[in-house]
Amino acid sequence: MAKIYPTFGPKTNDSLKAEPHVYNLLKKLDDDFTVIHSLAWLMPNRSSQNKSMIGEIDFIIFHPHYGVLAIEVKGGKVHIDKDGFYYDKSDFYSNEIKKQYIDPEKQLSRGLWPLQNILNPFLKGLKISRAFIFPDSNLNIMKPSLCYGSFSLLIEKKSLPFLEEKIIEIMMEQKRYHNIPDYDRKAIDFAVNALLPSKRSIDFLSERIDYDKKFLKFTREQYECAIISLMKRKSIITGWPGSGKTLVLLQLANYFSKLNLKVLFLTQNSLLRDKIYNCIKDYRCCDVYTLYGFVGGSIDIKDHEKMEKSLKLKIDDGGVEKYDILIIDESQAFNEKYWQHLYYAFREKRIVAGIDESQKFIYETGCTLSFLEELFEDKAYVLCESLRIPKKVCDRIKLFQSPKYSIINKRDDDDDTLQEIITDDKEYEVRKILDELFVEGVSPEEICILAPFSSGRIATDLIPQGVTVESIGRFRGLEKPIVIIYGANNITDLEFFCSYSRATSKCIVILDVKRINDGDYDSLGKNLTDNKSNEINDLVLSQSTNKLLESLDFSNTLIFSYPTKVYWSKKIGSYFVLSDKNPILSVLLAEYLSLDLDFSVVYYFPNSINSLYLRTEDSSFTFDAFVAKCPVCNEKILFHSGSCLSCNKVSKKNDVNHGVILAQSDMIKEISGKSLEFKKTLNPRVTAILGVMKRSSIFEDETLIGFFKENYEPKYTALFAHVIISMHIITRSSKTNYFKIGDIISFICSHSDDYNFDRLSLAGSLGYIFGLLEKKGLVDKDKDKGKSGKSIYYLN
Repeated sequence: MAKIYPTFGPKTNDSLKAEPHVYNLLKKLDDDFTVIHSLAWLMPNRSSQNKSMIGEIDFIIFHPHYGVLAIEVKGGKVHIDKDGFYYDKSDFYSNEIKKQYIDPEKQLSRGLWPLQNILNPFLKGLKISRAFIFPDSNLNIMKPSLCYGSFSLLIEKKSLPFLEEKIIEIMMEQKRYHNIPDYDRKAIDFAVNALLPSKRSIDFLSERIDYDKKFLKFTREQYECAIISLMKRKSIITGWPGSGKTLVLLQLANYFSKLNLKVLFLTQNSLLRDKIYNCIKDYRCCDVYTLYGFVGGSIDIKDHEKMEKSLKLKIDDGGVEKYDILIIDESQAFNEKYWQHLYYAFREKRIVAGIDESQKFIYETGCTLSFLEELFEDKAYVLCESLRIPKKVCDRIKLFQSPKYSIINKRDDDDDTLQEIITDDKEYEVRKILDELFVEGVSPEEICILAPFSSGRIATDLIPQGVTVESIGRFRGLEKPIVIIYGANNITDLEFFCSYSRATSKCIVILDVKRINDGDYDSLGKNLTDNKSNEINDLVLSQSTNKLLESLDFSNTLIFSYPTKVYWSKKIGSYFVLSDKNPILSVLLAEYLSLDLDFSVVYYFPNSINSLYLRTEDSSFTFDAFVAKCPVCNEKILFHSGSCLSCNKVSKKNDVNHGVILAQSDMIKEISGKSLEFKKTLNPRVTAILGVMKRSSIFEDETLIGFFKENYEPKYTALFAHVIISMHIITRSSKTNYFKIGDIISFICSHSDDYNFDRLSLAGSLGYIFGLLEKKGLVDKDKDKGKSGKSIYYLN
């Protein structure tokens, strides 16, 4: 039998007999057919923006091979004359029989356009076929508008016993005519779901939070885990985030306490300690501490040696003798030596350990699951049902860590439980999201904002009272209905894994488009770059420095064009070196020009996002510029600090003599043809400029430009350019891609001795540069050829 919707029977409408009759006939189609009865549609009226067109398609049939068929049903005795189809209708007042004309072709065609638009994304190359069923009539006609050539699309009463064969004929005829491809079952299911979405109705997010609380209760699997733990003296519980490890430990603590057994409950940080304490404060026989609180005294959390000695002393002084059971949550944060002391102290008593080694942070010298299993001489009980976190979030965190066992999540697959927002204005998004959450009835106490370890606190004026703000590390083991992850800094896979899994109803992630463009955010950044490249590129382009400069009026005057264009901006009192297709040349020129000028030079890298460099004779720094109107001068560019470039000109002079900068341009033009011996006497920045100009193709490589931008330090710019040139010249002349750092030093010193480095200092600087080049994969160290003790590299 066919899948048919609605499953409970035909819908109630004006067709009391015909459509129910056809519904029951279509229900008997082959299993590969899917049928929808009475699909209403609504679309804008293209001839009038103030009105909408509405209608209904009587039946839609889907089949992987035959395609999609829309059917218009007309019951009763249908007649036809020169004017079209009609019914006989008796007039109430005159008792006369009058004609009521109908237009089944137009009625069906009106619905095909919106239906085609909905289905095209799921069924590529689709052209919806048409058919007409008159279940009570036998007209024996071939009306052109109801035919494909000589093939009739009309199914009359006499054909109903052969309905399936007739439908297949009609669909196949139109499939051949329109060259419609075959579809797989999954594509058909997606298309049907687009027309008949399945969704639990919740009006407000606050209602969802209340609904989701049912998933925080004790499950059958957790109950079984607790029973097995009661049967052992030493037991380990592990599982995916949200599987209820802490909940099981709390139930065990409750059980032991009721038996008047004294429980010591330890955990890794004070926030989790407070949560556990609030859950067990009524248990007379249960004490809860962080390990550091239990040991007592002032111990640096990073001083593991002192911590170990203090724990051993606490145990030796009888600090655990009064306890019958040891329960430890987040055991992966406990050092192996701590565990060995605690295990020995409770060797004749009970120990229950909850562990999730997938959430052991890099900075922690904790333990692994295999260590605990070896220590306990037993395998861990694995909780496989992850119900605390929404299904969409549960599936997403598999991007950050692949589970080693099957994960079950019975929550609804609601798309809106996870939002990953890519933005150039994180603070605006935070305000907007909080406003939307409050409108949805969410209270501040149900929201937590998490940031990576290095981010510190978010600006206090962003956060309403009651909203929790925490670092990802400190919030491990806890949860909130709504979690907002604030990606101001780079975030690793482990940090994403931990922070996503703290949400019980909704996870919202705010990501900086500039960081994504720079390759940050680990696997998530790569995934978004692959799947949302158009969105990211459009946002990067709209926020790029190039775009920002195009939108502003700096009143620029072109000063010279060689070796690249340099402008003077009277409005901000600074020279502008616009980014050339070879940006390293532009940066080198900007640095060189600033050495002998009384004025600043502004420059930037291509693809930078609102980021400019300001170089003066004394210093160089970067600033983030954004477009806004200054309340004083009414100009549109501001620094991030609020200092307006137009109001606070770098130079206050009105009359500027460009003779010095023009002379420098002329000098570069003149010496480009001089001898090598003459060039050795020049400033290294000048020789670097000349070398980059001569070998421009090398420095136009995007990987090299990206490396240069990521690691830019003005004091290394010229040296870096010389290193790249040296490597290529040395390898080309030796006809191999191998070279030594000593070769680079000799080459650079022979070409320019004015680096303010002696050979030892130069070697140290080159060591730093080569470390960066190795990290980027532009060069590799050859260990086999370097057995003599000298570092030998090769170009990739």
